[in-house]
Amino acid sequence: MLEKRPRGQSTLKNHNSELLSESCLTSSEGVSLTVTSSRLQPAADPSLSLNMSNIDVQYLFDSSGKWIAFRRGKYVFDTSGTWVGWLPWDNSEVVNIRGSYLGTICNGNRLYHFAFRPYRGYPGYPGYPGYPGYPGYPGYAGYSSLPPGASDVSLESTEI
Repeated sequence: MLEKRPRGQSTLKNHNSELLSESCLTSSEGVSLTVTSSRLQPAADPSLSLNMSNIDVQYLFDSSGKWIAFRRGKYVFDTSGTWVGWLPWDNSEVVNIRGSYLGTICNGNRLYHFAFRPYRGYPGYPGYPGYPGYPGYPGYAGYSSLPPGASDVSLESTEI
């Protein structure tokens, strides 16, 4: 959903000397967009730019840097696109589709299982997310040491 920002409108000319209308909009996620004619373009600030090819995709790796999963919205999928879990709370804890703790997203892109996590109750069932599509291969992320009390998540043995 886009909302018009109060910065107003301006006009400019294109290469054919036609007047174009330009407005600044803000999405519900806080991303600024510039509308020129009917095209959306990312705002000039690079920290607010959009990655249109992988909207809402977060690649998740184990400690050795191997790609093991990806996140699209609140849902987590293995590398083949099979739904393996979701994020029921507004934090980085992932539960499997039955509601049991699966792991925690650490350092922005690592999925680790911590042995001692407090029970947060049954999170409910979010509904089947559908097929997420193939997000592309992200490559190798490099080695990262495991935090104390953590181990790599093994999605091959995850009961679905």
